[in-house]
Amino acid sequence: MLCSWTKHLKTRPDTSSCRALSSRLKKLGIPKQIWLIPKSPHKVGLWYSSRSCLEKSLQNKYVFKNNELPKFFSVSHSSQISVIAVCFNNQIGNNSILGLGVDTEPKSRFITNKLIQRITHKKQKFKFKSHIKAWCAAEAAFKADPNNQNRVISETLFLNSQTAKRPTCKIVLKHKTQNNSLISIAISTT
Repeated sequence: MLCSWTKHLKTRPDTSSCRALSSRLKKLGIPKQIWLIPKSPHKVGLWYSSRSCLEKSLQNKYVFKNNELPKFFSVSHSSQISVIAVCFNNQIGNNSILGLGVDTEPKSRFITNKLIQRITHKKQKFKFKSHIKAWCAAEAAFKADPNNQNRVISETLFLNSQTAKRPTCKIVLKHKTQNNSLISIAISTT
């Protein structure tokens, strides 16, 4: 698995740069919902940063072998950075991988006690050292769950900072700090 990040651009990319990037991603076989340029001008900069990060990850000669697309990938962005996590395997140890999720948040983001209570499983005993880490981990775990439609984020039961359970899968988590941002990566397994 690879996690790559990039800082956001200071200026909005021009239309021709966006179209060129979109075209390159399409040629790589990336699904339409990923390479499609957003209509909102405010989202174009975030789209461009995260998709440039994806392209950079896929073109890395150590990762992108034999034109093989990743089995799973997830994108996240905050006000500071864009992050992409890609996984080329179907298995981790003896377990099948079901999904991949990544979330990033500025370490300075304020998360209220009320929000933490809303996202916390009713049987939760483990407590994260910080609210931002709890939020970031919960977001990544929710994204990694392939059966998260019609479900809520508070269905994630954290056993510790690196393992959790969702109703239909187990979650393995990793956390990293980059450029004053927290990154949480979650892999769901059988």
